[in-house]
Amino acid sequence: MKPTTIKSAPISACNKTKKANKEREKRKSQNLNESPSQNSGCSSPNKDPSNCKYAGLSVESLHTYNEQATFEHLSDEICTGFTEDLNYKVRQIIHEALIKATLSGRNYINSDDIDNVFECLNVEKVYGAPTLPIWLTLGENNITYLDDTKINLIEIAEEECTAVQPGDITTISRWLNESSGPTEAQRNYYVTLCNSVIDNRKDIREMALKDLRENTKIGPFCEWFYQFGYSLLSKDITYNSLTLYALRLIEALEANPIAPQSVSEARLELLVRLILQRLLQQSAAEVLEPMCRVLTILCNRIPLHDFVKSKIKKKFYKIKSDLPFQTVHIINSLGVNGIKELLLPSIDYFLKRIEEYKEQQLIEEVLATYNILCCEKENTRKIDERFFETFGESLMVYWRFDNNPNIIKKLTSNG
Repeated sequence: MKPTTIKSAPISACNKTKKANKEREKRKSQNLNESPSQNSGCSSPNKDPSNCKYAGLSVESLHTYNEQATFEHLSDEICTGFTEDLNYKVRQIIHEALIKATLSGRNYINSDDIDNVFECLNVEKVYGAPTLPIWLTLGENNITYLDDTKINLIEIAEEECTAVQPGDITTISRWLNESSGPTEAQRNYYVTLCNSVIDNRKDIREMALKDLRENTKIGPFCEWFYQFGYSLLSKDITYNSLTLYALRLIEALEANPIAPQSVSEARLELLVRLILQRLLQQSAAEVLEPMCRVLTILCNRIPLHDFVKSKIKKKFYKIKSDLPFQTVHIINSLGVNGIKELLLPSIDYFLKRIEEYKEQQLIEEVLATYNILCCEKENTRKIDERFFETFGESLMVYWRFDNNPNIIKKLTSNG
């Protein structure tokens, strides 16, 4: 009988162990099933300080932090208010994360749940701070915080880009056609507009130029029109009407919002070179003014401005005696910088020539030079006195009397 009793004892102990393990697993599974149901049934957290469902920040912890941050002597009322607000936010975030985890079939939260909650909080962020920060005090004036101004990111994204260093930045654009070649509609438009630009009827010419100024779809083939203008200008200089048509065409293209940004710099350089050649020849007076006006418009581009200035600088001493009027006219188109660099060092030559020959065209152009200097406030005392010796009281129409006290005194003394 002993062997039987020895074998039955281990079997009985084994059965008791298995039964205890089953009961433990059953209780564990019940707890796990109850946890998500309890969390899913939770209502929105409230600001009740006695609510200990979630962990939070204590008043003592805030006191410790303030002491380490050198913010001392904070009252218990301020710390309590801080901790209440912070704990409420923490409970709200955890509560929302638990809801998202429950909806995902999980009984725990992870970092993704927390990130999703932060994305859905709809808290408006503050970007940057003003030049003069606005510091506001809190509580007993022991803590201050920065009141940052909010920036409308939509306005920043839609803000037009501008050059921060004008005069040093050059943008070159290239128009990329969607198709392999020009379409039939583009060819027809080009032929129609070219015929209209040189038509004998003024109303047709004006309508064509108006369309060129306003049409924003000519970017892919705008160089065709610049080439057509170049062809008209390269005709015999006796055809003044074709020259005027070409200049009006180029002015209309430059007024278009798309064409000036799409034409290549090489094309414009050829055009400027041709205009310079025409200006430095004995052209008719009726085309000189329009050509200089177009040259002024084209020279708003920095590379073309520098190109014209270098060409005039090389030939200045030769052309100033042969073509004084054209020389001054071209330099005026370069603006005040071109005048100061090229014309003012030799202004005595032109003023003496005016005193000797009384050339009306040269007189008008040199007075235009003086007007530019006055408008840009570059008429120094030396320049004023030199021009006054040649033109006398006729300069009064260009003066701001608060800037020319010496000459005014001289005038009154002579009177």
